Amino acid sequence: MEWQDKINISKARLFKAKDFLNEAEFTLNGKKYSAAANRSYYAAYTAIRALLCLEYEEQIKHSGNISLFRRYYIHGKVFPVEFSKYVGALFDVRQRSDYDSLYVISKEEVSTQFENAKEIVEAIEVYLQNKYAE
Repeated sequence: MEWQDKINISKARLFKAKDFLNEAEFTLNGKKYSAAANRSYYAAYTAIRALLCLEYEEQIKHSGNISLFRRYYIHGKVFPVEFSKYVGALFDVRQRSDYDSLYVISKEEVSTQFENAKEIVEAIEVYLQNKYAE
C-alpha cells in the first residue's frame, strides 16, 4: 500500500475516533453511561488503529492491536506507560458494560474512562499530525 493511502486511512480513522469521543461526551452528559463507556473505548481503539496502519501490520482482534500498541508505542516510550493501563481499563469496562447483564457502570467510572480516552486520542492526534507532515 502506498504511503498516501496509509495516511488517508489513518486520517479517516482519526476523524472517526474524534467522532466517537464526541458521542461519548454526549452520552455521558445524557446519563447513558453504558453507551458512554462503549464510545470512550472505541474512540481510543480507533485512534490506536489510525496509528498502527501507518507503521505496522494490524491484527484482526482488538487484543492483538492493543498488544501492538503496547509493544511499539508504550514500551517504545512514544506514549506514557499510563496509556497501557488506560487502554486495559477501557477495554475491560466496555466488555463488562456491553456483555455483563448485571454490571452497572457508575458516573464516576465512566467519567474516568472518558477522560482517559480523550487523553489517548489527543496524544495520538499530535503524534499523527507530525507523521503526516513527514
